[in-house]
Amino acid sequence: MRLQLRGFAFLLILAASVNAQVLTLDDALALALNGNRSLQITSLDVLKAGEQVAQAKSHRWPLLSTYAQAGRALTPIDFWIPKGALGSYPATGPIPGQASVIRSPESFGGVIYASAAQPLTPLWKVSVGISEAGVAKELAEDNLKEKRRDLAYQVKESYYQIVETQSRIRSAREALTYLSELEGLAVRNLEKEVVLRSDVLTVKARLSQARYQLVVLEDAVTSQMEAMNRLIGRDLEMRFSVEELPPPAEEIDLETARRSAAAQRAEVRRAALQAKKVNLDIQRQRAEYVPDISLSVSYLSFGNISFVPRNVFSVGLSLQWQPFDWGLRKHRMAELEIASRQAALSSQEATQIVWLDVNMKYRKLMETRALLDSQAAAQETAREKLRVLTHQYAQEAVLLADLLQQQAALAEADSAYHQALSAYWTARAGFDRAAGRN
Repeated sequence: MRLQLRGFAFLLILAASVNAQVLTLDDALALALNGNRSLQITSLDVLKAGEQVAQAKSHRWPLLSTYAQAGRALTPIDFWIPKGALGSYPATGPIPGQASVIRSPESFGGVIYASAAQPLTPLWKVSVGISEAGVAKELAEDNLKEKRRDLAYQVKESYYQIVETQSRIRSAREALTYLSELEGLAVRNLEKEVVLRSDVLTVKARLSQARYQLVVLEDAVTSQMEAMNRLIGRDLEMRFSVEELPPPAEEIDLETARRSAAAQRAEVRRAALQAKKVNLDIQRQRAEYVPDISLSVSYLSFGNISFVPRNVFSVGLSLQWQPFDWGLRKHRMAELEIASRQAALSSQEATQIVWLDVNMKYRKLMETRALLDSQAAAQETAREKLRVLTHQYAQEAVLLADLLQQQAALAEADSAYHQALSAYWTARAGFDRAAGRN
């Protein structure tokens, strides 16, 4: 009774789902690309990388700094002037004539220092830094593209699973209808004493098992829809229906897929960008041999302090350089040259791995296509045999056990066909991802 109630409730839900929104695969992909939270997190990394590029560009402009201090001296500020510090003249003698002390009062005063330095030779390093930040941004963008391809594959895989489950539900409902009609026929034949009571009980047991299968499939499709809603960023409880899977499509040429993968796969581009980054590191290290020369302007002011200049301005060049590093730059350059060779080898290896993946996915696609054709033929054969046996049973020409056995064979063939169709499209989605397509 409980199974019957649950089966009836499921039929009501399924009837209501007829009016539910139809979610096409294209709509699911569009919703996922716009609403998936994991993808949104990755897209924010691209924005962060863009801000890092802007930060690196800001180093091309003058460096402005200001220092100010104001307060009251706790002790007097004394300036000691030795005898004759200002010179000695025949008419006056040494100035001052004796050592003198000039004392600034203990009053409120301050110091202001401001400078502006425009880098000249460091602009080479700044340019390399901007290029490195640009490479980091490209890596973030490639990571986002890879996430999008992975998400598209997950959405397709989930969508195909829902289609498969709903197809199995329809087959289960057809089997339930068939067994219900067969039960009525068996009961009538029992009244005519044409069949045994055990045959009727066998049909009833099959009917109960069919209702149980509907309950299992209902729970499965509900879980699959919840997983799909999470992927596309919608409420988990939202109900929808899906379209039937189209017939197998024509596969693209393997060589075309290889070229597409070499141009689009993130692994290949990431290896190339890593090699580019190593080359930029080498340029940065070479820039370390050049002294840092900057054009600087400075201003110094002492407020309310006696005997010192109130305003001091200066313009000139500033230099910073470490001429002796005891081989540090040399060994660092050698290390980067080795890293450059490693990056070149990694790029070649990444290309080979991608091509290997494309080849494997292509062969898997061909296998699933062959399996699908085989299961389609088996399904058609099983359906025709059941039709013939049903007609013969109505003419009392075959046993009920034979009819039930063929009905079970058709249910198995239907399940195998739907699994093969879902496996084909899942393999196609994997092949598209391997080729670098969404």
